[in-house]
Amino acid sequence: MRSLLDDGGIITGIAFGAINVHDFELCKELLMTSPMLKACDTILLDRAFIDGETISRLKKKRRVDVVYLARS
Repeated sequence: MRSLLDDGGIITGIAFGAINVHDFELCKELLMTSPMLKACDTILLDRAFIDGETISRLKKKRRVDVVYLARS
């Protein structure tokens, strides 16, 4: 996880796993438990490999916004 800071960023969370584990599955727990992710923060996703249930949990339980690109 990378947090924006002025015009740069800083790594605030990291997850490691086997190469055959999908990025989202690997990072799901990080998104749900990271103390660096606060209410009113915004998560920017580059490819939107995230399901509706997780987006709902992030919005309701963590009170964060989720922004991702629409697919064609």
